[in-house]
Amino acid sequence: MATGSGNTNFSLTSVAVQREPIAIVGMGYRLPGHATSPPKLWDLLTQTKSGHVGVHLSRYNSEGFHHPDAERPGSINSKGGYFIQEDIRAFENAFFNINNIEATYMDAQQRKLLEVVYDSFHSADVPLSRINGYNTDIYVGNFTNDFMIMQYKDPDYFSRYGATGVGHTVLSTCITHCLDLHGPSVVLDTACSSSSYALHSAYLALSAHECDAAVVASANLIQSPEQ
Repeated sequence: MATGSGNTNFSLTSVAVQREPIAIVGMGYRLPGHATSPPKLWDLLTQTKSGHVGVHLSRYNSEGFHHPDAERPGSINSKGGYFIQEDIRAFENAFFNINNIEATYMDAQQRKLLEVVYDSFHSADVPLSRINGYNTDIYVGNFTNDFMIMQYKDPDYFSRYGATGVGHTVLSTCITHCLDLHGPSVVLDTACSSSSYALHSAYLALSAHECDAAVVASANLIQSPEQ
């Protein structure tokens, strides 16, 4: 910035920065249409299949909320959506050293994120023993809190594990804790662009050498009709 008598001039200079290439080395999914791995997602796309299904009763009773008028209060004009067909509550908690009571009160989004992050390391041929204590950042994009809404409907059923089971921030810290990773653990909520900002944040951290590796994840499980 240069200053003179009676005026101020600003000069902005663009500097080209040489950045090291960043590679995606592993992936994991739990997506509609039984796309639970990269090959299955590829098959779903190349065979032009659809992941659209009716709402299963394990989520909520769609008939109780359905009405063709989308503007009618307290109703939903759709009878289906893009749901994971597998049981979202199925979880091998002992594998992640999580006790049964704690697992009972865990948001299914926590459970599925732990599974897909593990799948990603397996996909990258990186054993858990190698990443323990590794300088790895965790960035999770998320804006749904269906499980929290469900828990708060019945406060008599709440547990001391409730806060850690439904909190947004635990979606990332649970991964860091269970896999013994060292580095920032962040949940970003920018609505539908949450996962994009999670990826962007990981890219910036890697480019600045703030971490040696980064996990980018996102979760969006519809478990109740309110949202």
